[in-house]
Amino acid sequence: MSALYRSLFRVLSLAFVATTVATPITGCSSSDTIVAVTVSSNANVGAVSKLIITVTPKTGAETMSELVPPSFDGAILSSFFERVKIPSGISGAATVRVDALDQAGKSFASGTSDVTIIGGGATTALVKVSRAGSMMPDGGVDGSVDSGGDTNAAADVPAADGTDAAAGSMDVAAGG
Repeated sequence: MSALYRSLFRVLSLAFVATTVATPITGCSSSDTIVAVTVSSNANVGAVSKLIITVTPKTGAETMSELVPPSFDGAILSSFFERVKIPSGISGAATVRVDALDQAGKSFASGTSDVTIIGGGATTALVKVSRAGSMMPDGGVDGSVDSGGDTNAAADVPAADGTDAAAGSMDVAAGG
């Protein structure tokens, strides 16, 4: 590439950066109260028609935002974020709830997060959306450290008397 093209590329790049940095975000002013909601989900959530984000402060009116979530091959992206503008005068403890709706408009997956809203500022909320009853099992092993400092592990199965076998766990460090 010639020196002329490199110089032109640099000038255009700097002009683009200067324009981008100097341009304010549309719809937001420095005095707005914003909750930046990061929505994450696992693969079992699948296709989502739309999301409803509800921010419910301990005092004051709730704010709802509806959006069509970004997707890939028909399934919701595993993580993305959305800004929710909160009415002025709202601050303090709040709950952020995200409901995933199917084509019929019924909620089939959801998640919540507790946040503290900063009036005139930005607050972040991480909400994990999952289907009801879709919690992953713990892998079947209990692990602990006993009073002697040894690591114990036992299968997560009931003992003959109906109690958890981990209560009588074997000493892995001692080999049994």
